[in-house]
Order: sequence, then structure tokens, then C-alpha cells
Amino acid sequence: VWCLRRCHLVSFRSMFALLLSSAPALLTPIGPLCPFRSAACSLGGHMDGHISRMSSTINPSFAADMARLQLEMQMGQQPDRTQVKELSERMLAAHSEWEALIGRWKLSSDFQTREYLAMTRCQAESSGVGLEDMGQLVRWQAECMQAFARGSVPPMPPAGIDMDRVAANSQTGSGIGTMFAAQVDAEPLDPSLFDSPIVRNEYEALVRDHAALIRLGEKYGGFDGLGKLAFLDQVDVIESRWDTFFARASLLYAVRPAFTEQCNEYMRALGLNDSHGFRTLLDRSHDFMRVEAERERR
Repeated sequence: VWCLRRCHLVSFRSMFALLLSSAPALLTPIGPLCPFRSAACSLGGHMDGHISRMSSTINPSFAADMARLQLEMQMGQQPDRTQVKELSERMLAAHSEWEALIGRWKLSSDFQTREYLAMTRCQAESSGVGLEDMGQLVRWQAECMQAFARGSVPPMPPAGIDMDRVAANSQTGSGIGTMFAAQVDAEPLDPSLFDSPIVRNEYEALVRDHAALIRLGEKYGGFDGLGKLAFLDQVDVIESRWDTFFARASLLYAVRPAFTEQCNEYMRALGLNDSHGFRTLLDRSHDFMRVEAERERR
């Protein structure tokens, strides 16, 4: 009888694991989607100020105006020089905010801030352009637009950048500010999910542990190499717990459609096809941080 019960238990666990693995992949509150903010990344902080000013400069109307400008040029039409000058000034303003933001990221001891930097760097490299090169290209493009508005000769491209590769990857949608182009702020889970005390307790524990980890991460820069690696291990554990929780919620049809749609919009803004692409990008950024931590150990 004991063996029979054990076989049934193993079979149930295997079946449950199979169901979890077959649940649709969703974005979870990790990485830039984490709702818990360190002091450096909180609303009203330095980072939020730079992002707000950058977002207000390269808002949807800016993207529409740039698309219209490119279409006019492709059709052989002469763009309005005044409008081109205005767009170039907005682009330079966004570039200035971007450079200031990247500078703060590089000097920060906060884990969330460094995670943003690593993700932005990996996203830029995946499009064939390094993070520093991306900034140079934006400034060069703005200066070319200003030269057109003045009727003067445009400047030469930045030295050392493969312009053929840049042109080949110009349609990927990644660039300055794309990580902040869309936000996921819809309620992810149906309230009925928490009618179960077990589920509610698990969720509250996960929220509590994740928030505590973010607070601890404010001192990440002061950790030695081993401490940084141990912290990244704890981040992996939290991510796995969220994956399991959301997979169970999905099987119970407790994930709200509005949340799923916002997730899809966010991934499109990043130029990613699905949540696996987002997780790959996040994993690459954490791998980059691990390499940095390993280097400190030597």
C-alpha cells in the first residue's frame, strides 16, 4: 500500500510539473517590471526625473513626426526645414538626458540601477550597436538633421561604427528610451485567486521577500565579488518563485487579459517577440553582472 501511495504521489507531481511547463509564458514582476523600487529608482528620484524628461521629449508625437519625415524622404519629397530643425533639437535634448542617465547608472551602487544599465547594454548589443555607439549615432543623426535645416554639408559618421550593420538593424525598434516606451501597470491577477488563504499567504510571503531583496540591493555596489554572486543567486530564486506562482494562476485563468495585453505591448516596444525574448534579455544582463562580479574576485 505504501508503494502504491508513493507511486500515485510521484505521478501527481510529474503531472503537475507538466501542467506548469505547458502554461503560457507570462511576464512576471521582475527586472524593469518589478513594482518594488529602491530609493535610487523610486518615483521622484534622479532616475525618474531623467526618464520623465526624456519620455516627454520623445513622446508618441515625436515618433509619428519622425516616421512622416522618413516617408517624405523615401518618396523624394523635400521635408520642411523648420520642422526638421525642431525635431533635431528634441532629439538632442533627449540625447542629453540619456547621457546624464547613463552616467548616473554607471556610478550607482544600487542593484536595480545596475540591472537597468546591464539590460540596456545587452539590448543595444543585440541590435549590433554598443551602448556608447548608440549615443554617438543619435547625436550624429540630430546633427545631420540640423545641417539639412541650415542647408550645409552633413557631418561624417562617427569613427569606428559599422554603418552597414546599423542600417541592417535599423528596423528592430530598439533605441534610446525603448525600455520606457511602454509600461505594465495593469493589475495582473484576479482578486478571486486570493480567496484561498494558502495562495494569499504564499503571495504575501513572495512580495515581502522580494521587497526585502530590493532594499538589500541598495548596497549591492559595496558587496565583494562573492557577495554580488550570492545576491544574484537570490534574485534567480525570487524569479523562479514568481514563475511558479504565475504559472499556477494562469492554469486557474486568474491572469487578467488587460495585463497580458500590456505585456505584449511592452515586448513590442522592446522589439521582442515574446516573453522568452524578455527573459533571455534579462538573463543576459544578469550573466553580464556575474562576469563583472567574477572579475572582482580575481
